[in-house]
Amino acid sequence: MYCIGVDVSARRGHDVAVIRCPGEFVAMFKVHCARDVAGICDEYLPACVAVDSPSGPATGLMRCDEYRAKLKPPPRRGTYLNCRVCEYEVRRRGLSIYFTPERGLRKWVLEGVKVFDELGGHGFGPAPEGREGGRCIVEYYPYASFCCLAGELIAPTTRSEGWTARKSLLSEHVEGVCFAELSEDQLDALVGAVTARAVVNGKAGCVGDPCEGTIWTPVPLLDRYTRGRRRVTNRGS
Repeated sequence: MYCIGVDVSARRGHDVAVIRCPGEFVAMFKVHCARDVAGICDEYLPACVAVDSPSGPATGLMRCDEYRAKLKPPPRRGTYLNCRVCEYEVRRRGLSIYFTPERGLRKWVLEGVKVFDELGGHGFGPAPEGREGGRCIVEYYPYASFCCLAGELIAPTTRSEGWTARKSLLSEHVEGVCFAELSEDQLDALVGAVTARAVVNGKAGCVGDPCEGTIWTPVPLLDRYTRGRRRVTNRGS
């Protein structure tokens, strides 16, 4: 069984990581359009594909006072108005994240939407039910996935400890990788494949409203992330 992670970029192209369950590295690809991503998926027929991009814009749920009041905890008045529910759920836990507006999407988001739409036409549906043969497509956010695996906030890749932390975390979940040769985007794609595997295994976490878009993580998110807390190793995802 294969799982795939896709790190989306409008400028650099999409990095696609393929792993074979339970944790064997298979291949890494660089492609430049959604159709090429679908071609890789047609070749490997993965059980799940995780894409580092929103599947669409915010729908205005966070502007509805009645809806906001039902969130736990509810956001403070006047905050988080132009984002998706899943992004509020990630940010309130101390994790930085891009907010997807209702209109005026950035180019990389538009590219990601194309990937979701293209794979939808190739038989992939939302988790957990999927479509043909149970194949599903989910959204993930690399930084949240890495912090979930670490159990704490990790440094950015602009610092050496950020690179070291990401490679160390992935080495616990994927075998057969030469991490020294991987770029930041490729590391992000690989943690996407790990997240996809967790979705298939029923061990992933998920936040947000399915009507608008959900973000999946290799394990459920903690209530709060800080630096320097005792690291939690989440194996077996």
